[in-house]
Amino acid sequence: MPVPPRDEEKKLKILIVVWGLRHGGGETRVYAMARFMAARGHDVTVCCLRLKGERGEQLEREGVKVVDLGKRWRYDPTTLPRLYRLMRRERFDVVDGQMTSGFRWATIAGRLARVPRIVATTYNTRFWKSRARRILDTLFLQLADLIVTDSRTLIDEIVTLSPSLKRKVFRVTYNGVDLATNGPVRPPEEVRRELGIAEGELVVGMVARIVPHKGHMVFAEAAKAIAAEFPSTRFLIVGRPEGGYEKTVEEKIRACGLASRVRLFQYDRNILDIMGILDLYVLPSYSESLPNAVVEAMLMRTPVIATRITGLPEAVIDGETGFLIPPGDIGALRDRMRLLLSDRSLRKRMGEAGKRFAQERFSPSALGDGTLSVYRGQASPPPLSLT
Repeated sequence: MPVPPRDEEKKLKILIVVWGLRHGGGETRVYAMARFMAARGHDVTVCCLRLKGERGEQLEREGVKVVDLGKRWRYDPTTLPRLYRLMRRERFDVVDGQMTSGFRWATIAGRLARVPRIVATTYNTRFWKSRARRILDTLFLQLADLIVTDSRTLIDEIVTLSPSLKRKVFRVTYNGVDLATNGPVRPPEEVRRELGIAEGELVVGMVARIVPHKGHMVFAEAAKAIAAEFPSTRFLIVGRPEGGYEKTVEEKIRACGLASRVRLFQYDRNILDIMGILDLYVLPSYSESLPNAVVEAMLMRTPVIATRITGLPEAVIDGETGFLIPPGDIGALRDRMRLLLSDRSLRKRMGEAGKRFAQERFSPSALGDGTLSVYRGQASPPPLSLT
């Protein structure tokens, strides 16, 4: 009589539900998870509610099943029955609703379709300032068997804002960043020349979506002070604009007298081309999860200055791989920028330490193994006490 496979050997049938797969931190995480689990022989389907995007098309080329559900608008009433039918037809072992737009639909459809294991993955509580939205999302999260976050600190935030979720099971799986999936990186000299950066000039960069909560105004004010002290320093603001906010940032740059020193643009090629020319990476966000850009900078041996919020202290070790500052503190950002720009050996030391730390904590294999443990119900709880 054949011996049944052990739980850790059984191949799972997995559905990951996500709004879409454009280039972004959460989307990159889904891409890495799907590739890893498919390579391990699991039957993986990624359901894009609204948009396949570049990452979705890339997964298809690599042989991963990607379903475009064709959601027409935010509250499209046909979304739930279509997702339910997909789950009933395919009989998945586990469904993972990624981010708010994913877990809202996945948890309801998963319960209706009686999927054995329902996971909700969330990366921030930024929209929970609205009481109505907080209550709504809490109801959806209550439908999940387990809630996954990308940082320990975020769990504390969630249960503080929504105490009824204390009884839920939480797990942490850190993002896994594989620089090789970005493709070839251009020579730094070529990129500097294209951007008009002279030899010997230092480059400080902020790579993030151009939206208010990322802290571009704080960066501009700190850059104003640094520009006067370090005339051979250039500043880059690189990211996808949303809601026309880039015009506000451009006005701020002009008001600070930095039009000739700051370049703001969207870069549609390999973002590591930009990371590769930075002497210092800055992210003064007011609200954040644990962004891949910080890990990418660390893997490129670039010291990081970021705000002490949510998951960032779990990536940036203050005084070792970079510095942490309070959100909105222009003076603290200026002082840390000054310290790093004036000390090449410190930049090098922090950059090397950051790469070692990022390779250990944020590897694709660690993300994949951790996610599979979650899907099988084997993961250990995070080492913290929920208050």
